[in-house]
Amino acid sequence: MNRNVIVVLCVVIGITALLLVGKRASKPPANQAVDAGALLPSSGDPPVGSVAPDFTLRSLSDGKSVQLSSLRGKTVLINFWATWCGPCKGEMPGLEKMQNKYGPQGFQILGVA
Repeated sequence: MNRNVIVVLCVVIGITALLLVGKRASKPPANQAVDAGALLPSSGDPPVGSVAPDFTLRSLSDGKSVQLSSLRGKTVLINFWATWCGPCKGEMPGLEKMQNKYGPQGFQILGVA
Protein backbone atom coordinates (compact mmCIF):
# COMPACT_ATOMS: atom_id res chain seq x y z
CA MET A 1 0.00 0.00 0.00
CA ASN A 2 1.33 3.43 -0.89
CA ARG A 3 2.67 5.41 2.10
CA ASN A 4 0.64 8.50 1.08
CA VAL A 5 -2.57 6.47 1.11
CA ILE A 6 -1.77 5.23 4.61
CA VAL A 7 -1.05 8.75 5.85
CA VAL A 8 -4.32 10.10 4.39
CA LEU A 9 -6.25 7.15 5.85
CA CYS A 10 -4.70 7.79 9.27
CA VAL A 11 -5.58 11.49 9.13
CA VAL A 12 -9.21 10.77 8.16
CA ILE A 13 -9.60 8.16 10.89
CA GLY A 14 -7.86 10.42 13.41
CA ILE A 15 -10.21 13.34 12.68
CA THR A 16 -13.20 11.00 12.97
CA ALA A 17 -11.88 9.75 16.31
CA LEU A 18 -11.42 13.32 17.55
CA LEU A 19 -15.00 14.14 16.69
CA LEU A 20 -16.32 10.98 18.36
CA VAL A 21 -14.24 11.47 21.51
CA GLY A 22 -15.35 15.11 21.69
CA LYS A 23 -19.00 14.14 21.45
CA ARG A 24 -18.56 11.45 24.11
CA ALA A 25 -16.74 13.81 26.48
CA SER A 26 -19.48 16.43 26.17
CA LYS A 27 -22.37 14.07 26.95
CA PRO A 28 -24.50 15.17 29.93
CA PRO A 29 -25.63 12.67 32.59
CA ALA A 30 -28.25 10.16 31.41
CA ASN A 31 -31.07 11.85 33.33
CA GLN A 32 -30.47 15.26 31.70
CA ALA A 33 -32.11 16.44 28.46
CA VAL A 34 -29.81 16.74 25.45
CA ASP A 35 -29.84 19.34 22.67
CA ALA A 36 -28.52 17.30 19.70
CA GLY A 37 -27.16 20.45 18.06
CA ALA A 38 -24.94 21.10 21.08
CA LEU A 39 -23.03 17.85 20.43
CA LEU A 40 -21.93 18.90 16.94
CA PRO A 41 -18.53 20.55 16.53
CA SER A 42 -18.93 24.30 16.25
CA SER A 43 -15.90 25.16 14.16
CA GLY A 44 -15.67 22.26 11.72
CA ASP A 45 -12.45 20.29 11.42
CA PRO A 46 -9.75 20.70 14.06
CA PRO A 47 -6.77 22.78 12.97
CA VAL A 48 -4.01 20.90 11.17
CA GLY A 49 -1.31 19.94 13.65
CA SER A 50 -3.60 20.11 16.70
CA VAL A 51 -3.10 17.53 19.43
CA ALA A 52 -5.78 14.85 19.83
CA PRO A 53 -7.55 14.75 23.19
CA ASP A 54 -5.90 12.26 25.50
CA PHE A 55 -7.76 9.12 26.54
CA THR A 56 -6.92 5.81 28.16
CA LEU A 57 -8.05 2.33 27.10
CA ARG A 58 -7.44 -1.07 28.64
CA SER A 59 -5.53 -3.59 26.53
CA LEU A 60 -7.30 -6.90 26.02
CA SER A 61 -4.02 -8.77 25.63
CA ASP A 62 -2.54 -7.94 29.05
CA GLY A 63 -5.12 -5.76 30.83
CA LYS A 64 -2.73 -2.81 31.11
CA SER A 65 -3.82 0.75 30.41
CA VAL A 66 -2.79 2.34 27.12
CA GLN A 67 -2.82 6.14 27.07
CA LEU A 68 -2.97 7.90 23.71
CA SER A 69 -0.40 10.49 24.83
CA SER A 70 2.11 7.65 25.41
CA LEU A 71 2.10 7.13 21.62
CA ARG A 72 3.02 10.75 20.81
CA GLY A 73 5.49 10.88 17.92
CA LYS A 74 4.01 7.77 16.28
CA THR A 75 1.46 7.59 13.50
CA VAL A 76 -1.66 6.21 15.20
CA LEU A 77 -4.64 4.65 13.43
CA ILE A 78 -7.67 4.26 15.70
CA ASN A 79 -10.00 1.60 14.35
CA PHE A 80 -13.51 1.51 15.83
CA TRP A 81 -15.10 -1.89 15.29
CA ALA A 82 -17.68 -4.26 16.77
CA THR A 83 -17.51 -7.97 17.51
CA TRP A 84 -20.78 -8.53 15.62
CA CYS A 85 -19.59 -6.66 12.49
CA GLY A 86 -18.56 -9.08 9.72
CA PRO A 87 -16.67 -6.51 7.61
CA CYS A 88 -14.91 -5.29 10.77
CA LYS A 89 -13.65 -8.81 11.49
CA GLY A 90 -12.71 -9.21 7.82
CA GLU A 91 -10.41 -6.18 7.89
CA MET A 92 -8.45 -7.42 10.92
CA PRO A 93 -5.89 -9.54 8.98
CA GLY A 94 -5.10 -6.56 6.73
CA LEU A 95 -4.69 -4.26 9.73
CA GLU A 96 -2.42 -6.81 11.39
CA LYS A 97 -0.25 -6.99 8.26
CA MET A 98 -0.07 -3.20 8.15
CA GLN A 99 0.95 -3.08 11.83
CA ASN A 100 3.64 -5.71 11.29
CA LYS A 101 4.98 -3.97 8.19
CA TYR A 102 4.96 -0.36 9.41
CA GLY A 103 5.17 -0.83 13.21
CA PRO A 104 8.99 -0.66 13.22
CA GLN A 105 8.69 2.76 11.51
CA GLY A 106 6.52 4.16 14.33
CA PHE A 107 3.04 3.12 13.16
CA GLN A 108 0.55 1.95 15.80
CA ILE A 109 -3.02 0.67 15.42
CA LEU A 110 -5.47 0.95 18.31
CA GLY A 111 -8.56 -1.23 17.88
CA VAL A 112 -11.52 0.01 19.93
CA ALA A 113 -14.46 -2.39 20.27
